Amino acid sequence: MLPLHRKFPRFRVFAALLALLACSAVLHAGDAPGDSPATTLTLAEDPLIPQGKGVLMKGVADATGDRYELPDTDLLQPIAVFVYTRGAPAGAVRLRVGKGDWSKPSRDGTTDASGRVVFRFRTYDGVKILVSADTPTPYQLFVWSDKALDFQPPPFSTPMSAYVVGHPDAPKTASAASVSTSALSLVIGGVIALLLLIVGVRAFRHSKTSGAKS
Repeated sequence: MLPLHRKFPRFRVFAALLALLACSAVLHAGDAPGDSPATTLTLAEDPLIPQGKGVLMKGVADATGDRYELPDTDLLQPIAVFVYTRGAPAGAVRLRVGKGDWSKPSRDGTTDASGRVVFRFRTYDGVKILVSADTPTPYQLFVWSDKALDFQPPPFSTPMSAYVVGHPDAPKTASAASVSTSALSLVIGGVIALLLLIVGVRAFRHSKTSGAKS
């Protein structure tokens, strides 16, 4: 058997350590922008906001981009994401908004000549926001949201009086309400008459059978 130092020479150990360090450096250098942590946004009421809740963030956008997440959104909840720059040319700052992959946003745009870009939408289960620029550019990010919209579904049936009001051209001689009521009365009367007929026939047969037996 070979001695221990002959089996594992020191230079091989050092070479292995250097290789591991080099691989680690390469892996971290190649991380995608979306792999870095994102800032979680918390909306709050503010006297300057007349309605809903919002949050204002300031930063300097660069090629890597600043990432934000707004969790726990409701599908009926209106949301607005607003980016503003001052003194920067059009297209200086890019705003991307999406759900899953940072590189595949659902909304993608750049600031216009006034230095603004805004997206308005509704979504569920949170949203991701990425602000970036080719060269370092100061920006302000404002995210606003209101409470979920309350949609009242229409009634299953419309009262005939409301139908007549909404349709002034309907015939005046006989309103649809009276026609509908008359039709319903005829149907109910017909059902009752049919039931009485069936009961009468059964009673007649029963009496006839009883007389034959006697």
